[in-house]
Amino acid sequence: MSCLDSRCNPQTIFGLTPAEAVVIRNPGGRVWSALPDIVALDSRFPITRIVILQHSDCGTSHVTEELVYDNIEVTVSPKDSQSLRMRDDVVRYKISHGEESVKEDLSLLKMQPFLRKDLVESAIGFWLDTFSGLVTAV
Repeated sequence: MSCLDSRCNPQTIFGLTPAEAVVIRNPGGRVWSALPDIVALDSRFPITRIVILQHSDCGTSHVTEELVYDNIEVTVSPKDSQSLRMRDDVVRYKISHGEESVKEDLSLLKMQPFLRKDLVESAIGFWLDTFSGLVTAV
């Protein structure tokens, strides 16, 4: 799983061939919104390992709760319970907080009762410094 940012391409970084891995990409490379995809894929094609790759200078690290709230206020009623839930999900699960987000996502995986224990226990996370190109295990 990885961010959509072209600087954070797991195929390139890890030298993967197209058929070697399934890569789920979303803003920030965060786990929360990918959970349904992980469950679906694992149901049909048992996943052997979840790898999280996030990076520095992520666009989501520049998103603030105020920006999300302002956007929701312009498009729909900000007091609507669905709007508040969306705002809270974006703020909690999309905004990147550096390497801490990788740790949060690994912990989040371990709390999911619908994922296989061996799958979440083998999950690993990496952090890409987009300025130096250095990838480190988290």
